[in-house]
Amino acid sequence: MVRELIVGGGLGALLLAPLLQTGPGASPPSAVVLAYHRFGESEHPSTSTPLEQLEAHVELLRAGGYAVVPLEQVAAALRGDGALPPRAVALTMDDAYASIFREAWPRLHRAGLPFTVFVSTDGLDAAQPDLMSWEQLRELAGSGVGIGHHGAAHAHPLELSPGVWRADLARASERFRAELGEVPSLLAYPYGEWSAAHREVVRELGFRAAFGQHSGVAWAGADLLALPRFALNTRYGELERVRSVVASLPLRVSDIEPRDPLLGAHPLRIRFRLAPGESTPSCFLAGDPVRAERDGDHIRISVPDHPRSRNIRLNCTLRESSGRWRWLGLAFFRRP
Repeated sequence: MVRELIVGGGLGALLLAPLLQTGPGASPPSAVVLAYHRFGESEHPSTSTPLEQLEAHVELLRAGGYAVVPLEQVAAALRGDGALPPRAVALTMDDAYASIFREAWPRLHRAGLPFTVFVSTDGLDAAQPDLMSWEQLRELAGSGVGIGHHGAAHAHPLELSPGVWRADLARASERFRAELGEVPSLLAYPYGEWSAAHREVVRELGFRAAFGQHSGVAWAGADLLALPRFALNTRYGELERVRSVVASLPLRVSDIEPRDPLLGAHPLRIRFRLAPGESTPSCFLAGDPVRAERDGDHIRISVPDHPRSRNIRLNCTLRESSGRWRWLGLAFFRRP
């Protein structure tokens, strides 16, 4: 079993307490979770966020009426333990790149914004030059930064059998225990991929929540071991897109099929149930529009010739009269 590694909320989280939505009439808790990797590393545009973009994001979150909360608070609220303020946002960063320590932490610390770093332990053990050291990670943790679990080898989970995946997570847990004294209770799947069998390993090991890299809003009715995050980088970090993303609401659905995101050779048939009274969304598979057929509260999407790429993303959105978007993201994968 994993144990909880405390994340810092600080005074900012306490000041938000009067704003928490509670009571029988409140909407289910939800939060937008953002995922970053590197900062100011222009040679890696697909995973890096320019510093001017980061600074614009920080200013938007500080001045735009958003409540940036620790990821652990989000996970707890989605599990029914506590509540979240309106317009809750959580910040995450994968892979423990040195530019997180060097560039992101000082800016976020000055702004009073909490964040969580998901760490793959083998890279730190190998002292890879573009990653943080264990000493730097301890400094972050000591200042209240959340530390999350990202496995040991940062391998594609779908390239590992469930047994090897379990061993990878266990090896990382031992390193966290040795270096930090605790094992993180929150997991981010490397490369944002998993199957039902890999998810079951995560459940058996006792993780409180697990996150992918598919777009969407995390909410209390979602699968807590397959939660979405909006991934940001040079291309997808423009301020107008981020402004739209952080204002998003969950498109509340249930009974999602297929239950296993790992696809076989059969045609892809997606089915889910909308919350009562919800309008029909517009859906896009791998960026292309697809027909969403409605039968009562059920939506059916059949794609006989679905993309042959390794990772396939479905996004369904619905614009409210307020101008905010309701957003559902689902991820599907092909075995390599």
